[in-house]
Amino acid sequence: MTEFLLKQVEQTAKTQDAAEIAETRQMQSEALKCLFGAAILTGNHEFIIKALDSFSTYEQKCEWELGADAAAHTKAVFDLSEGALKSFLEQIVLTVQRQPYQHMAQKQHVSGVFGIASQFSTHGQLENNTTITSDGKYLYLYIGIHQRSYMYKIGTGEQNTIAGKVYLSVPTTRDGDITWVHCQGKLYSRRVNEEFGQLQVYDPETLKLVTTTKIFLSDIFTNQKTAEQINKNYPLLTDGDNLFIVTAEVVTKRRKLKDDK
Repeated sequence: MTEFLLKQVEQTAKTQDAAEIAETRQMQSEALKCLFGAAILTGNHEFIIKALDSFSTYEQKCEWELGADAAAHTKAVFDLSEGALKSFLEQIVLTVQRQPYQHMAQKQHVSGVFGIASQFSTHGQLENNTTITSDGKYLYLYIGIHQRSYMYKIGTGEQNTIAGKVYLSVPTTRDGDITWVHCQGKLYSRRVNEEFGQLQVYDPETLKLVTTTKIFLSDIFTNQKTAEQINKNYPLLTDGDNLFIVTAEVVTKRRKLKDDK
């Protein structure tokens, strides 16, 4: 759809016929209304996101690749579509307002919630092999299913991102019980069956491994070996500036038994 609209814009730029230009703009506005209207009627959030993504791509390519005249043409097309598009958006708002205030999704449907259902199967997905964090602009989802592990970068709808759009997906061999957090511009990942305290550091832009670091905990445990066994699933937390972990330790206390005699 987007490529078709862009070709029409290029052809329109070559003509000075006002009637032809007006006809093209009207046709394109009808195409946008049909695309978005059909997506709304399906009730499928993925189709709605893809339609909005097409609008954004169409507008940006016209402005950045085809110049000022094309940008003006695009604005005119959206102006013609504005009334219908607002009506469709009002339908979404009305539907949401009629829903209960508390929403809940089962863990096996997390893929649908974030618009990535078409990219992987939830078979084998567990609470401990799925982790999510955010920098406020993107959601970073890590699903560590055996032999099907992926990292996803998903728009939140904030800071000019499209909510639910998967901007990047990267396969990884690090599966199993895993958790990660976003801290100071990096993603820090902890995995159970790796050396205790070891963290993998990823670049949020590319989701590629940058380096490996380690949290040293020997000074806070009385019995390091026992402590590592107890805390192999330790939570990794952050406030955005610092990393935090929560650990437990078994302490042996001696109590004097009372003689009942």
